Amino acid sequence: MPLIGDIDMAAIDVLRDRERGVPRYNEFRRQIGLKPITKFEDLTSDPQLLADLKSLYNNDIEMIDTLVGQLAEETRPEGFGFGETSFQIFILNASRRLMTDRFFTTDYTDEVYTAAGIDWVEDHTMVDVIRRHFPALAASLVGMDNAFKPWGLNMPDDYQDWSAQAKQDHLWVNGALRTSYEEGEVPAIEPIDIGGLINSVLWKKVQDVTDVAPPGYSKPIHPRGALAKVQFQSVAGHDYSGLFQGADHGLLRLSVTGDPSDRGFAPGLALKLLVDGKRSENVSALYTLSGQGDNHNIFANELSNYVQAEVNETLGTTTLFSLVSTKPTLLVMSDMAKVNQDGSAAGSVKTPTQVYFVPNPDLRNTISTAPHDFRDDLTAIPAGTKVYDVYGTDMQIKTSIWPWVTERYARERRNSAIKIGELVTRSEFTLSQFGDTGIFFKHQRYEDR
Repeated sequence: MPLIGDIDMAAIDVLRDRERGVPRYNEFRRQIGLKPITKFEDLTSDPQLLADLKSLYNNDIEMIDTLVGQLAEETRPEGFGFGETSFQIFILNASRRLMTDRFFTTDYTDEVYTAAGIDWVEDHTMVDVIRRHFPALAASLVGMDNAFKPWGLNMPDDYQDWSAQAKQDHLWVNGALRTSYEEGEVPAIEPIDIGGLINSVLWKKVQDVTDVAPPGYSKPIHPRGALAKVQFQSVAGHDYSGLFQGADHGLLRLSVTGDPSDRGFAPGLALKLLVDGKRSENVSALYTLSGQGDNHNIFANELSNYVQAEVNETLGTTTLFSLVSTKPTLLVMSDMAKVNQDGSAAGSVKTPTQVYFVPNPDLRNTISTAPHDFRDDLTAIPAGTKVYDVYGTDMQIKTSIWPWVTERYARERRNSAIKIGELVTRSEFTLSQFGDTGIFFKHQRYEDR
C-alpha cells in the first residue's frame, strides 16, 4: 500500500480471529455440527504443507487456526471451490436466508407471481439468466446445467444429436480455447513412447466413437500439435460423395510423431469433419512412416491416408498396427463418403481410395527447413488461409514384392488424382491441453469399410 508498504493480510485475519474469540479450527467444526479432524493428514496430503503445519502448531491439531484449517482443506463438495468447513457455513446461511424470505415461502404463489411468473422461475436457471444478459458467453455454457459449477468441456448425452456448428463451437470454445497454454508454458515435444503403442491403445483408435478422448487415453505418438477450425471446400469436377462434397465445420490437428531430435521430423495431420445429428468422420495422413529427416518445414511434403510400408522403418509402426488391421498403413474413408454434412445419407456413394493433402505453396516456401518448433509456424497462420489442396484418386491400391513395381503403382495413382477440394482455416491455430490430449480422432480400418 502507498506509504505503508506490503501488508500480510493473512496474518491480520488470523490475528483478528484470535482477538474476536473465534474458536480454533477443530472446536469451530464441532460448534457448526462437523466432526473434528483427528490428525493433520485429514486436512491435506501435501507433504511440505503437512510438515509446515505440524511445525507451526507444535504437532497439536487443536491449535490450528480456523482460517488456516479452512484454506488447507482438500475435501471439497463436488462443484465447489472451497472446502467442507466453508461449505457448511454457506449452506447454513443460504438455507436460513431462503427460509426467512417470504417470496420463497409464504408468498411463493400464483397470486403474487402469477402462474406465468411461477413457471418462469421454475423453468429457468442462472445459466439462462447469464445467456440472456451476456449472449457472448452462450458458447461457454454449452452442456452446463449449473452456472455455479466450474465451466468446462462437459459432454451431454445428446451431444451427437447437435448440429455440426454447435459441436464445433463446443469443442473449440470449451475444449481448445479454455485450455490454451499461456505464453512460456507450452510443453516441449516428448520423444515417441514406444512402450505406449500397445494393443489396447490401438484398439481404442479403431473402436471408440467419440470426439473427446476416453478416460485414461494417452498419445504415445504425435503427443503435441496445433489445432484449428477448418472448412473443407469442395470443387467442381469430381463425383466423390458425402462429406467430399463439402463440410463447413471441421477441426484440423497438425503434429509430428515425437521429438524431432530423437527420430527425425515426421509430420502428420488429423482431420475431423462434423455432421448434423450424427457422429463425426475422421481421417489421418502422413508423409511417410519414417518422416522427412532433418527438414523441419511441416508443409514441405504432401501427406496421405496411405503410406507404403518401409523395410528400414525403425519405429515398427507397421508391425504394431498389424495387431488391429490387415492393412496397417491404410486408413479408409468410406464412412466419410456415406453421409452429407446435414446428416442425410449420400446417394450414389463413391469413395476415393487415396487422398493427398498438398500444402499451399505460399506456406511451403516461407517456412524454414532448419530445426525449430513447428508450432510457432502454425500459430502465425491467420484465419481464412488455405492450408492444403486436396486431391483424390479411385485407382486400386496395389503393391508388389518388387519395390520398384510398388513405386510405379504409387506414381500412377498420384498422377491419376484430381483436385477435389481445399482445406481453409476458420480460426488461428491454437496450442492447448485439449488439442494435445483431449481431442480424439477415430481411425477407420480397411476391415470396417
